[in-house]
Amino acid sequence: MNIIIPNFPIPIFNNIAQCLETIKADRSLKPLLWQVDNKPMLDMFHEMNPSVIFLHESQLDQAFHLACQDYNFRYIVLATKPIPSTLPKPPELILIHPSLRNQFSSTDPIMEIFPAANVTQMHNAKFDPTLQSDILINTTGVQMSEQINTILTYLAGNYNTKIIGSNPVFFKQYLGQTNMIDGANFIKSTKVLIDFNQHDFWDSSYINIPAISYMPTHESMIAFNNIDELKKNITSLLSNKLIRDKYVQESFNLAKANTYFHVTGNVFKKLKEYAIESTCKSYMELITK
Repeated sequence: MNIIIPNFPIPIFNNIAQCLETIKADRSLKPLLWQVDNKPMLDMFHEMNPSVIFLHESQLDQAFHLACQDYNFRYIVLATKPIPSTLPKPPELILIHPSLRNQFSSTDPIMEIFPAANVTQMHNAKFDPTLQSDILINTTGVQMSEQINTILTYLAGNYNTKIIGSNPVFFKQYLGQTNMIDGANFIKSTKVLIDFNQHDFWDSSYINIPAISYMPTHESMIAFNNIDELKKNITSLLSNKLIRDKYVQESFNLAKANTYFHVTGNVFKKLKEYAIESTCKSYMELITK
């Protein structure tokens, strides 16, 4: 089965591609990255003959209409608004952000995408003493604000703090954007991660690093609304081993049940590709048992 994923810088596409690449030998899958800047859609269809293709809503253009006439395929689309009913072929699945749920009809084949642990990136993370910190902050995906800047100022001034990520900040502790391997090793080498983007909790929890969440999405997350709460929670995790160990184990249990392998399996379950779903789940059971 040829599964085509465009190489857009979109986390859900990249993470599903990595999961499929991991399990491809077990299911005779051929996940292929489509270099959209170098290969027009119709050329891609001619060369790759996809069985399943992931698309962004912006790609449902005239070339897509022509492909529908000449090729037999199923597609999954990432969307921010309802898909036009005039398309020659409806999507098998529409991936959306949960905040957009009310924009879609109850009959639309939607699947809400929530943050999950990126196992392919995090599983082989290693402690590196040169990356060690008490507090780690990742600015990727963070909408910077005056309040967040105040929190960063406090953390940078009171702890051995390192800051990484794609959003530059004007602190000497900011080390820039990292590659996938270094990013995972930075997390593995910190004592506490402060999660500002709702994603980092899942990655750090998967490798047994506790996270404190600015915008918690689960009742079990240690969270904070102000600097006093943050200071209290950091102190607990740094100085109380019993609290730290209990929270690390609880968080790991959450993360290992909410990974992008689970997301990938659920996507293909919607397509009635139950063997792919089963392989994704079996893989996670194997590596976390």
